[in-house]
Amino acid sequence: MNGLFKKTNLNAAFSIASEIISMVSSENCNDKLDTFLYLDAISHDEFIVKLLNENIDMIMKPSKRTLLHAFIGEYYDKYIFSEFYYFEDSIFDNGEYEDLHSMLEQVRMILEDCGLNVDEWEERIEQLITKFDLEYEKDEPVIKPLEKEVAKLIDDMRNTTLALKNDVVEKVFFLLFSNKKFLFDFNLIISEYITPQNLPQNAFNQYNHIIRCTSIPKWLKNGILYRDRATCQQCGADLSNSLFIQESGRLHFDHIIPLEKGGTNDSTNFQLLCSTCNFAKNDTLRLPDYHYQMFW
Repeated sequence: MNGLFKKTNLNAAFSIASEIISMVSSENCNDKLDTFLYLDAISHDEFIVKLLNENIDMIMKPSKRTLLHAFIGEYYDKYIFSEFYYFEDSIFDNGEYEDLHSMLEQVRMILEDCGLNVDEWEERIEQLITKFDLEYEKDEPVIKPLEKEVAKLIDDMRNTTLALKNDVVEKVFFLLFSNKKFLFDFNLIISEYITPQNLPQNAFNQYNHIIRCTSIPKWLKNGILYRDRATCQQCGADLSNSLFIQESGRLHFDHIIPLEKGGTNDSTNFQLLCSTCNFAKNDTLRLPDYHYQMFW
């Protein structure tokens, strides 16, 4: 493997990954996406087509930054924006400044998992609430300056949370990349938009399929081998019994969603199969029969 290790806390990543799985793997995924995109006033179709065009290079050949990274990043941006938007709207409309505590709770896990001291935010909120209480005791309270302080605190909290995006995206990707059912669902959704009408014509061959990448990078082969535990993801055959495993001819790095069915060369669209299962699967759609190694 690549020898890279990270010390991390995955509590917030599990929560975000769970919400993304719930959306993508839902039978009414499009409706959930539309609801999620409400504040942006765009449809799920517009969102996905824009995502694909902005990341066309990932469709054409495997990259360490994947379509899934891009999707998680977009999800995170919109999640943070919507969380703060609704609380901010409530705080200023109702004058319920105690809601600042609730707003902090919504992002507390993210902040703490990324090593930030949330106590400092608690102190700022308490100081502001105390100022409001003192001001309201006056016969003619002056609230506008304090409202500006609230707006500044909210902006600071939002910007701090958004600045953690890259860290959060990597953690969520780590979890989702191991979920083969999710990868199938994610790439299947993407496949519906892989058409010359949505993407540049030069991305397609004469059959209107994405042009097959000429090679698979060693780093991706290593990553798939590690994730799939050198096991065929259809029949469960052990493919690890050769010292020259990658040159043995038994390993096939297969497109989960075939290019003929709208699949892409994105790194998330590959799995490990034995030669028998790969030839039998050919260009059909088949959900991976995920096999994993028991710990004991």
